[in-house]
Amino acid sequence: MPTWPDWFPEDCPAKEASPAAGVVYRLVSHNPPTSADLLPAAVIPKHPRFQDFSCQNCGLSVFRDLMEVRRLSEQLPRFQAMRIAVANLDDSGIWLAETPSRKSASHCTLWVPTTIEVVARFAVVD
Repeated sequence: MPTWPDWFPEDCPAKEASPAAGVVYRLVSHNPPTSADLLPAAVIPKHPRFQDFSCQNCGLSVFRDLMEVRRLSEQLPRFQAMRIAVANLDDSGIWLAETPSRKSASHCTLWVPTTIEVVARFAVVD
């Protein structure tokens, strides 16, 4: 059984989450990605959702579709200076739920156990 951060709410990861598998993409600021690139919104001081410890805000936003991430990075000013990183999560111990939004059909949320160094799983692709 995974050990989750103590600041996760009781119902987290979400009940629809399951062990992650396959490829995901994330927008990052550094190449290679740093631990600062892989923080949930709930713990980033300048993020609008800082200290909102809802389950989804305690996870990492990722995407399944590379073309969709490219489109978002081109269209949304806050993402234009960012790079796209990829991770293959097969047998990772990380949990995932599909959490599509109005801007992204392929959006997913990852919840990372305390025993996993998630930054080591991501590499910049462009």
